[in-house]
Amino acid sequence: MGLGGSGSASSLYEAYIWNPQSRQWDYCEEFEHFIEPEIDEDAKTIYTSYRNGPDDFVQEEWKWVDGKLTMTKQKVEKIN
Repeated sequence: MGLGGSGSASSLYEAYIWNPQSRQWDYCEEFEHFIEPEIDEDAKTIYTSYRNGPDDFVQEEWKWVDGKLTMTKQKVEKIN
């Protein structure tokens, strides 16, 4: 989708998820907020990290919970 983030050149992405019932690709709106996502297929987890302004570095972990993409962990570090 292009570049985003706070003062960085991070890439933004889109995702489509196969829906076996409709036999079509469904747009995953939650994914468009991820910056530089890393997907761990074995753990079924998406990791993302980004700067949030000049002082914060954020790391997040996302998983599918009850059919919805959900943030399961977030760590915010202050950068001095």
